[in-house]
Amino acid sequence: MVVTAPIGRDRLLGVVDITFPRSVIDEMICGGVGSLGETSPAFLINSEGLVLTNTRQEPFDRSSALQENIESEEVSILA
Repeated sequence: MVVTAPIGRDRLLGVVDITFPRSVIDEMICGGVGSLGETSPAFLINSEGLVLTNTRQEPFDRSSALQENIESEEVSILA
């Protein structure tokens, strides 16, 4: 995942990019899930519902990132 931000106030002087490996994002998203309970999956999705991170639980397990879409009313509301 790449996070990009503009540099400059009145005019654009440049941009700064920070690249996070997917494994780091996965750990950030899933690291605190244990405190929520055993059945609480956590994952990051984009505005189209594409799963961006892996999770440790079904239905979006370790091979779901960038492969699975979630289509639900909740995703529509958040988009």
